[in-house]
Amino acid sequence: MRRRRWAAVMLIVSLSWLLAGCWDQLPMANRASALALSVTKAAPHAFRFTFYFPNPTVTVSSISNLATEREFYTSTAVAPALGLAYRRVQSQITRDLYLGQLEDIIISADLTTADVAALINAYNRMGVVPKMVYLVGTPNNRGTLPVNLQEPVPTVYFTKYFDCRTCQPVFLARREWKVWDAFETPGVSPVIPYGITPTRIDRLMVYPHRGRPYIMTRQETLGWGFLTNHMVKDTVGVRLANGLVVVNNVTDVAVTHMAIEAGHLAVAAEILARGDIAGWPESVPLTNAVLKIVERQLARAIIRDCLAAVNFANRTKTDPFGFTRDYLFRHPAQDLRDEKSRGMIWPLKLTVRVVARIPITGVTS
Repeated sequence: MRRRRWAAVMLIVSLSWLLAGCWDQLPMANRASALALSVTKAAPHAFRFTFYFPNPTVTVSSISNLATEREFYTSTAVAPALGLAYRRVQSQITRDLYLGQLEDIIISADLTTADVAALINAYNRMGVVPKMVYLVGTPNNRGTLPVNLQEPVPTVYFTKYFDCRTCQPVFLARREWKVWDAFETPGVSPVIPYGITPTRIDRLMVYPHRGRPYIMTRQETLGWGFLTNHMVKDTVGVRLANGLVVVNNVTDVAVTHMAIEAGHLAVAAEILARGDIAGWPESVPLTNAVLKIVERQLARAIIRDCLAAVNFANRTKTDPFGFTRDYLFRHPAQDLRDEKSRGMIWPLKLTVRVVARIPITGVTS
C-alpha cells in the first residue's frame, strides 16, 4: 500500500513537471523569430534570401522616436536553395532561426514559375512552419522592407493590408497553401498579389507554365475579381450628359458554366452586381428612368473589365480564373493533362451577362 502511494506521488510530481512546459522552453535571447522572408534573384542559379526580424530593443517608450528602418534587423544569405540559406543565416545570427511566426514571403517579379514552385516546396518540407503565411510579389530587387511605425511587436505592412479585407478593392490575399495547391492542380494558373508600393496592392502576378510571371493591369485585375467572386468594393464612374455619377461599394455574385466548343473553352458567366450612389449631378433629377441608365452603364463597365481579363488570359496563355480546373472537376472522365499547357484549354471565349442593381429608397418616377 505504501509503495502504491509513493508511486502515485512520484507520478503526480513528474506530470506536473512535464506539463509545466518550462523544461523545453528556448529563451528569447537564443531564438530569432523571422516575421518576413524576401527572395530575389542573385545569379542564374542562386537567390538572395533576406530574413527580417523584429528589433528586440523596441519598447513602448522608444517606438515613437524609432526610425522606421530600425524596427527590423535583417540577415541575408545567397544560396541556391532555401534550406542552405536557412543554415547560413542561422550560423550568422548564432541563434536558433525560428519560422513559426513568419507572416509574409515577398517574391521578386523576376523569379520564374519553376523558382517559385521550388521555393514553396522547400518551405513546406522545412517542418513546422505556418502554411497560412501570405505570399506577395514586388518589383525586382526592392530595397528595404516597407513597414510603418507600429506596436512594440512589429507587424509587416503586407500582413496588415491583407488581414484588412475591406482595405482591398479586390480580395487578393493569397495564403501559401493556396498558391501551392494552384501549382499542383492542372487547369489553373497560380496568382500572387503584386505591390508596386506597400500601400497600393491592387494587381496580380500570374504564373504561366514556364517562364516569368505576367502582371495584370488594374482593369484586368478588376475583371478577374468580378469573374471569381473576389470583388470587395469597386468604385465606378458613370458619365451622363449633364455630369458624372459615382457608384461605390460595387460587389457581385458570379455564376459560371463551362463547355468545350470547337476546341476552345466556352465560358458563360452570369453576374449580379450591386452598388451605392456616392455622387450625383445636381442638374440631373434622380428618377427611376435615369437610375436604369446608370445601372446599364455600370453593367457595361463590368463587362469591359471581364473581357479585358479574359483577353489577358488568352494573350499570355494562362488561366488565372481556374475555368479549366472547374471544367475538369465537373467532367472527371475527360483527362486534359498536357505537360505543355498544364491541362489548359485555349482560347477562352467568354459570354458574360451582367445585371446591375442600385437600390435607392424613396425614388419615384
